[in-house]
Amino acid sequence: LFYIVYFLFFLMIRRPPRSTLFPYTTLFRSRYLSIMADQSKFGSNHISKIFEDKDKRLWVGTGDGNLHFYNRAEDRFEHFTAEGKAELREILDGPDNNLLLGYGAHVLQEGKGGISQFDKKNQRYQDNLPDSSNSNLSITKIVHKGESNYWVSTYNSGLYEYNAETNEIQDHQIASNDPNLQVPDILIGIFKDK
Repeated sequence: LFYIVYFLFFLMIRRPPRSTLFPYTTLFRSRYLSIMADQSKFGSNHISKIFEDKDKRLWVGTGDGNLHFYNRAEDRFEHFTAEGKAELREILDGPDNNLLLGYGAHVLQEGKGGISQFDKKNQRYQDNLPDSSNSNLSITKIVHKGESNYWVSTYNSGLYEYNAETNEIQDHQIASNDPNLQVPDILIGIFKDK
């Protein structure tokens, strides 16, 4: 019985395997949950996205639309407020060492959805798309297509292609000749295979 209890205890405390998608599992669990739980320091306890950029820096998106950067040298989070934005659902490396951000609102949530960029060097948001084509999109996933092009799936408007250099967004409606077939505009996600 002692060995069984010891084995179960070992399984509970052992370090989880390092994930290529989220290598900070242990970091968050053991050290920084207390920083994040204190809303006066972090702003929100609704973590919607965790992302490590190509420079190995940790970024966190929250349900209130804000972006947070973990400053390792000072052992604290830096906060970047996004006024009037919905939940920050996607963070990924964009062109010119910027972050590409995707926002999406829930049914009862206020705030604008859509795509924006965050300039890491100057630490400011760049909302380059006109509101008419962008703010009503409820982003669910952004996938890098190649060069400056990205596929964007939305919860309310189907599939889009976004060019981060020109800031143009193109709708890719799925058409059907069958009047009995209704293609929904709800895309929960998108995946790029090899």
